[in-house]
Amino acid sequence: MPVKKSQWRTPSAAQPKDQLGNENQTRFRVRARLHDGHVVWCGWFDDRDDFDAFLFSLAMGTLKNEISLWQLPTPSWQPFMGEELDYDFATVVFLTSPTGSNQTYTSPADWNNSNNTIELIAGGGGGAGNNAFTAANGGGGGEYGRTTNFSFATPGTTTATYQIGSGGGGSVSSNGGAGGASWFNGTTQAGSTLGAINGGGGSSNGTSGGTGGTGGVGTTHNAGGRGGNSSFSGNQTGTGGGGAGGKNGAGNNGTNAASAVATAGGSGDAGSGGSGGAIQTAGGKGTEWDASHGSGGGGGGSITSNSGGAGGNYGGGGGGYSNTGGPSSGVGIQGLVVLTYTPASSAFLYNMPMMGH
Repeated sequence: MPVKKSQWRTPSAAQPKDQLGNENQTRFRVRARLHDGHVVWCGWFDDRDDFDAFLFSLAMGTLKNEISLWQLPTPSWQPFMGEELDYDFATVVFLTSPTGSNQTYTSPADWNNSNNTIELIAGGGGGAGNNAFTAANGGGGGEYGRTTNFSFATPGTTTATYQIGSGGGGSVSSNGGAGGASWFNGTTQAGSTLGAINGGGGSSNGTSGGTGGTGGVGTTHNAGGRGGNSSFSGNQTGTGGGGAGGKNGAGNNGTNAASAVATAGGSGDAGSGGSGGAIQTAGGKGTEWDASHGSGGGGGGSITSNSGGAGGNYGGGGGGYSNTGGPSSGVGIQGLVVLTYTPASSAFLYNMPMMGH
């Protein structure tokens, strides 16, 4: 079905960017599965016209002969992936900016009330800083939340209020800043259809890492990981931040410290997201949705003249920093909102959420 380019094409100049330099983005996904359900290929399109041309060729059974279409998705399609594959397809909207304030999402005209998923990650907490050679603990990772088959009264017209949680700030000599909650369809987290709780900031000259986000409203949630604890606040310790929760499970905790050491951050999404940052290193970015979007790992801590590691995008907690001088602890990373739906249309392609070929 024809869809206005304004509903999927990113404006060239007016689009705000998040703290990572990313813009809000609509992408189009095609997956090829074996009959046992195993995904053998997942291709992404940034252009709706390319997406439609590829699907039309696939439905007509001519794709193997149209070599020019193979390079349109990322990664490219190849004819030797298997025989008798089933294909499914979806539109995926990534909302990443601006953060920390309520925004309005206008439903697309082809939104499908009976086949959609909305997912959230909240912002990660910042690591603590300490310039007195005592404990500085990592920030907690943001919580993940999911709901299915959200209904807009009139697709193409009805709006929903949402907010993307901001990341918690780092510090030279005090507690880390808390991240911000994320939510969809409401003006507050508590009053929304789906919400996710932010990670807490790490404590300075204390024993506790920042709390992992947990307790958001809605149906399905996985908690963020806690920042690493210090067993004795008098030790010079810089513990790692917690990983963000994700599709597959809770974020992992930052590594605890029992002596004067720096420790690594925890991985996101029960190990399926971004890796935990090594000492003084940022947490890895998550890639569960695509190469740029997922549950981030926690940043690594530091007890040298180098800063603590930042969390990974999205929702990773920052690592703690304990030393003198100008460097600081790692910042927590903002959250995101992801909307996935199988387009509703009268066109024959879009009446088939999965097709065989």
